[in-house]
Amino acid sequence: MPSGHQYERELVGIGPDDSLRRLAQWIPPGATVLELGPASGYFTRHLKEVLSCTVDAVEADPRMAANAGPFCRKLVVGDLATLDLSTAFADAGYQVIVAADVIEHLVQPQMLLESLRRFLAPGGQVLISVPNVAYAGLIAALLDGRFDYREEGLLDKTHLRFFTRDSLASLLEASGFHAHAWAAVFRPLNESEFKFRMETLPTALREMLLSSPYALCYQWVVKAGLEPPPRPPPLPPRLQADAFPLRAYHHFCGDDGDAIHEITAWGEVGKHHQSLSIALPAMACGPIRLNLSDRPGFLRIHGMTLLADGLQVWSWRPEDGPSALTQSMDGVSLVSAEGHVLATLHRAHASLRLNIDELNLPDGGVLIADIGWPMSADYRAATAAFESSTLPAAEGRKPSWLDGARGLLHRLTQR
Repeated sequence: MPSGHQYERELVGIGPDDSLRRLAQWIPPGATVLELGPASGYFTRHLKEVLSCTVDAVEADPRMAANAGPFCRKLVVGDLATLDLSTAFADAGYQVIVAADVIEHLVQPQMLLESLRRFLAPGGQVLISVPNVAYAGLIAALLDGRFDYREEGLLDKTHLRFFTRDSLASLLEASGFHAHAWAAVFRPLNESEFKFRMETLPTALREMLLSSPYALCYQWVVKAGLEPPPRPPPLPPRLQADAFPLRAYHHFCGDDGDAIHEITAWGEVGKHHQSLSIALPAMACGPIRLNLSDRPGFLRIHGMTLLADGLQVWSWRPEDGPSALTQSMDGVSLVSAEGHVLATLHRAHASLRLNIDELNLPDGGVLIADIGWPMSADYRAATAAFESSTLPAAEGRKPSWLDGARGLLHRLTQR
């Protein structure tokens, strides 16, 4: 039954990864596709207009079906739990069947998957994405006594089944399918509906949550077929490190003054020195404003470099001082330290405007930011106190919490 909620998406997900992009990479151009649950047709349009696919679809909500219909050869309005697909599609041979975030809404997903076998052409593939119930954000919320249903997300209020990779693999096997490829969709914790900072949790809890190799897998995506693959598919890279965004805002030459464009690079939480590259497109013009993170904290800035045609057109180093880095700041304080400038981010989305005059990049460029990560005050205080407590006591005196606080101030500017 239709839920009443209108699902709208783009192929740019929340965070650095997206399940629809993963699915699209597995669909050959010009394929004949059966899409189950297209919602308002955001992926259907991509299949037709970008991949030149012929698409048939089934959608339960008549209002969303009306939006998806123009991109389909045939669209049937019906509930997958009760619809007779053989009557609707007469056993057509599809090269690809897509069930993106669908089977978790069904009481009996195995019954649907078994029925799909007859609709695949020889060598055809079923592409499935499901939320990962083992996502660290959901587990942390559960440990805090919260299991809150929402309109969308891992705890969408219409979800009836919950999956891990192993349980999805078991469902495929029971339905007569074999996994040919797996993908794990990454979503940073602060970009999910479970907004918290992993480093603020007690150490034992943090280590437990990140002990799974796919702790930050938000969705599992699988390509499956009726024939076994020649060899077992490899597992995706581990997803255990959280991330934060560095966002750059610029204009295009000739734009009106209100048109602002955003580019995002993702840094690794816990990595003290990393280089993030932001690719500025052709005809990008200044000024450039950087949102240094999505959260308050302490961020070390080790350097900035702007390249155009492989040549350096602007650079900044800590010895140049904060005034050479920025023309203006919003929610940021800068102080010089040994080998870096320490940025105190007083709020989320604190920003600074780079001190680059008359920027004009007809062929584009690359901004390289050498930075640390936005450490919370709690994290730094806990780290400093721990480090102080492990040092030999000076003059026979036991380290105190005050030693830890003093150590915090020292390490913020010296490390």
